[in-house]
Amino acid sequence: MTTKRPTQLHRKLLPILFEDDAFLAVRKPSGIDLEALQRSDPTCLKAIVESAYANDSALVACNRLSRFESGIILFAKGENTARQIRKELKSAGTAMEFIAVVRGDLGSKSITVTADHGKSKGRKPEQKKRRVKKKSGGPKDIASKLLTTIKPIRRGEKRTLVRIQTVPQNTHSLKAQLRAAGASLLGDQRGTTTRAPNALQKTCLHLTKFTFLHPGKGHNVVLRDPSPKYFLDYVAGRHNFQAAVESALVRRIPLIRERATDAYRLLSGKPDNVPGIVAERLGDIVVLNVLDASKKTQDSLRAIGKWYLNELNVKAVYVKYAAKTPSERNKEIEGALHAEKPFLGQATAPKIRIREKSLRFIVRPYDGHSVGLFLDQRDNRWRVHDLAAGKDVLNLFAYTCGFSVAAALGGAKSTQSVDISGKSIEWGRENFELNGIDTADHTFVCADAMEHLKYAKRHQETFDIIIVDAPTFAHGKQRKRSFSIERDLSSLVASACDVLRPEGILLVSTNFRRMRQRGLVDRVREGIGKRKHRVLSQPKLPIDFAVDPDHAKSVIVKIL
Repeated sequence: MTTKRPTQLHRKLLPILFEDDAFLAVRKPSGIDLEALQRSDPTCLKAIVESAYANDSALVACNRLSRFESGIILFAKGENTARQIRKELKSAGTAMEFIAVVRGDLGSKSITVTADHGKSKGRKPEQKKRRVKKKSGGPKDIASKLLTTIKPIRRGEKRTLVRIQTVPQNTHSLKAQLRAAGASLLGDQRGTTTRAPNALQKTCLHLTKFTFLHPGKGHNVVLRDPSPKYFLDYVAGRHNFQAAVESALVRRIPLIRERATDAYRLLSGKPDNVPGIVAERLGDIVVLNVLDASKKTQDSLRAIGKWYLNELNVKAVYVKYAAKTPSERNKEIEGALHAEKPFLGQATAPKIRIREKSLRFIVRPYDGHSVGLFLDQRDNRWRVHDLAAGKDVLNLFAYTCGFSVAAALGGAKSTQSVDISGKSIEWGRENFELNGIDTADHTFVCADAMEHLKYAKRHQETFDIIIVDAPTFAHGKQRKRSFSIERDLSSLVASACDVLRPEGILLVSTNFRRMRQRGLVDRVREGIGKRKHRVLSQPKLPIDFAVDPDHAKSVIVKIL
């Protein structure tokens, strides 16, 4: 596989198939919605294409493919042009060709299906006419367009790769025609007795050829996009990770194109359709966190690692296995967490530098599970950066002081970083030094967060901004009992409010999956009590985490 520079990666993953003043056509990967299901979804194809190629101008989709279908998508550069092409899609000169994987062995003969799902094998049936509302200048008779031809091109034991020649129609109708012909699409669960939860992820329907009359130039335009190579794996009954890994990376194109940031999540496991593997890029390395040590995961691991090594042009890939319980830990797992030798590529230094725009951080790739920075807080760090000018900032559960660095570079008058781990606090000092920050007005405290809030209250210390990015659970080292976000968040917020100045801002975040956004807000308000307050925002996750909305939740509150 040819190595590509990361700055050109989006052109390979999301290639332009056609462009002129009126239209832009690109390849849609499987696993991505064409347009936003929720308001301003940055991970839908339309938003990604606008960000990558259209300078944020508005595009209008002229044809449709569902989430797990792939192939040619034609965007018009304006609503008027889109209306013209939609009208042309009903004309006699418009045609589509799909490549698909269907269940069963269809033999070697072509099958032709009419609009009413009548079929015949190996011959063209008499065309059945349909009443069409006639308009001036419109087609007089579209009966000749109502045929769909299915031609087998490769046969497997239980599946067949087919070429489908048809007219523009929605893919739901096309699937119905396939079912009527005894060629049910792989992933189509209609009419089956069992419903596999991940079946749609294996949908193999690719729009490979699209012919239409250009309304502005009066001649036919033929768009082509070869079918994905992994279709052949599905025909043979083999698993293939590539579709899911590529579509996951396409969702992150707007972030990758920033270039000033070189640390982001590449893969979120099951939400990105690759269960058991979470991948993150950290500068020149990729870290694969293996959550499921099943054979299927293990078989994909090396191939995924090689793919990232080549496509992202990184130097090394490290693998970290997660032990779900203490009894599952063994010398091999623990050794891999601290092994200098990578899974693939060249060994890196024990400390490497990464970038988040103008922020710089040190990460340690083989220093256990937590390498030094939680990437899901990237946007929140910048929110603190923008709020911090002239403010006194308290950062609880500071870890390696990422929020404190952001606040200091944003012009904070002072920062106070509190964490129970002395190692993390010293790591935070290094991050301050890396960013050239004079630490005279910035303090680092190794202490339990709750105990420190009591200390601050006794000594009448107050702050303008307090950050509470608490862990889900932590063993008590300086207290008699452990900390639980579900049990203790309200009391933690109440203690934080005791040392927060009027007009002060509280940022609270959690990655406790079972706590919903509303539950987080309710607990924060319970802690605030009768104090007047206003919820400023409930920030969304960064684009590289957006596919997994349960990963973390945040709320920013102003105490009046």
